Amino acid sequence: MRKYFLSVRAENKSGVLSKIAGLLRRKLFNIDSLTVGRTFDAKISQFTIVIFGEKKEAEKAAAVIANLVEILSVKILSRPILREIVLARFAKKNFCEKKISRAKILQKKIAENENEIIFEFVDTSQNLENFLKILKKENTEIREWARSGVIAIEK
Repeated sequence: MRKYFLSVRAENKSGVLSKIAGLLRRKLFNIDSLTVGRTFDAKISQFTIVIFGEKKEAEKAAAVIANLVEILSVKILSRPILREIVLARFAKKNFCEKKISRAKILQKKIAENENEIIFEFVDTSQNLENFLKILKKENTEIREWARSGVIAIEK
């Protein structure tokens, strides 16, 4: 079993997300992540759906999604470029910005006050998971950790 990344383009209409999620739920697919947003064309939405399972399951999921009227295209990505965004709020006491800056993760300080500091991190899900483990191991006080879900395009 492994992760398969489906790239779905659909008409940007009310209810399309609900139809896709409902269809996958009824067919008992294991959705690891589902992210959606508008494309450069406001009439089209781009979905990245991560299915955990066998190749046959991913192919079946792609086929059932493709049958929906609003779907423009469905593709299982063979060589995906993957990214995820995390917004993280840290307690400022005992916070070491140098440790954060050594991480090979794209990062940007977003906000800061006397008690807290907020960063944005962008990388693969696995690198962000590893980074979170390091922060916990170093006893960095993480007050909030919000993730976007995976987005993907073909290489």
